Amino acid sequence: VESGPAVVAVGDGITLRILQSSEAGMQIRPLDHPLTQPDDNDGPWTITHLTWIHAHSLGVGLSRIIIDPDAEDDPDEEDDPHTHEASFLIGALRGDDPSDGSAWMWSELGDVVPFFGVPKGGRHAFHTALLPYQSNKQMVLVGANVASEIALLHRNDQEEWDVLELMEGSQP
Repeated sequence: VESGPAVVAVGDGITLRILQSSEAGMQIRPLDHPLTQPDDNDGPWTITHLTWIHAHSLGVGLSRIIIDPDAEDDPDEEDDPHTHEASFLIGALRGDDPSDGSAWMWSELGDVVPFFGVPKGGRHAFHTALLPYQSNKQMVLVGANVASEIALLHRNDQEEWDVLELMEGSQP
């Protein structure tokens, strides 16, 4: 928060923690997000990327590996035989206390940047760059270490985040 206490977001496995300083000292609180308790049996997510988009918006990149117990390891295959999934969330703080979990509204945007195989021993990770284009607007450029395309995220007039459709051939 701009003029308030110092606030730091930390990813610890699946747990997102907000560290907040005040005159009384440091508070550390876990912050629930939509993937904290997945509603499937595919295993837990791991936070691989965090970025403050501005003082009241936090981008969270997550990934997980779904182990296939029947997968055979082919030494000639470069890609991991297990399924890799990724998801990008943006949390918007609707209040003054970032450590209050009920004050956050989450947009679950999915994998954002399509990808195919992940090399053996590899893991998906997001990369972001903030692109302010008006005094009250933000765009986020999103890439991934295992993708050849990029995505642009945009906060619309309803304060929700959208993935912008890029024209064919506009990828680098």
